Amino acid sequence: MALSRLTGPRFLEPHQRDKVSAVTLEKYKKELVPFTEWTIANRYAPETAEEWDDLLVEYLYGRPYLTRGKFNSLVAGVEFFFQRLKGKLSWSHGVLSGWETGASVRHTVPLGKGVSRLILTYFANWGYTRLGIGLVLQTETGLRPSELLRLRPEDFLFPEEEGAKLGTRPLRIGLGIRGGTKVKRAQCVLLDQRCWRLVRVLRVVKMMTPVGLLMFPYSYNTLRTLLRRVEAQLGLNVGWTPHSGRAGYASDSRAEGISFEEIREGGRWQSDSSLRRYLDIIGASSIGVALRGVGLAPALELLSSEWPKWVTLASLEYSHAP
Repeated sequence: MALSRLTGPRFLEPHQRDKVSAVTLEKYKKELVPFTEWTIANRYAPETAEEWDDLLVEYLYGRPYLTRGKFNSLVAGVEFFFQRLKGKLSWSHGVLSGWETGASVRHTVPLGKGVSRLILTYFANWGYTRLGIGLVLQTETGLRPSELLRLRPEDFLFPEEEGAKLGTRPLRIGLGIRGGTKVKRAQCVLLDQRCWRLVRVLRVVKMMTPVGLLMFPYSYNTLRTLLRRVEAQLGLNVGWTPHSGRAGYASDSRAEGISFEEIREGGRWQSDSSLRRYLDIIGASSIGVALRGVGLAPALELLSSEWPKWVTLASLEYSHAP
């Protein structure tokens, strides 16, 4: 293929740029830079969609270390910067589809509602009561860890602030406008009277948090480290991660008979395949059996209703995480 002058955008039109988050844009750039360097080094100058498609697949097979996620970002990046190619890279998308079909699905280990109350007691004893409350909130609402850790007092709208009662209007927790190409409306989760204990605790947490500061002022790594510490204390090797509370929400909800569609809507999953990675009813049950096997059945039963006793005013005094 003879080298010729490429035609394409020399800058990003602002409205197009705003369709994706800054993080996604950086992912695109990270994969596009080595691909661009490769095309220039080989004197390739693709013009048609077919030529772009062929080169993308050739580039992939010359790099066995390239993961599906990275190749997906590369293809999406090419389509983003060259809009005329969108929907025309059939071979590249076929490779991605086959890759998805052939890959084993990795499930997120669930951490259910009952277990979250137990873990809160450990967090409270270690001085991380707020984070323990956040974990309980995550298992009740399916919050992503990133959503949980950026919540501020002004995101919580309690019924009494609108002149209503919890029985007639739920607590609304605003998540802001989600970035990305699909959803551009404000997101929120709800807690009704079934979670009155949690609502009562969150009301106190809000009152004790200065306006503008974080309700749960800790990092993703802190949450991950503390979950591992709990596992060590329990003598178990479960594999919990900061996403496990979200998986627990999905798995517990399905076990309670809530439909797949309702869970997807409530947890704001954008695709069925994404939700299926979080659903693991058998895994959640197995963890419950393991905890009862080490003598924690009475504690789990007690904490289902008595867990707020581990939350004291002193433990909620606001301070940033170390």
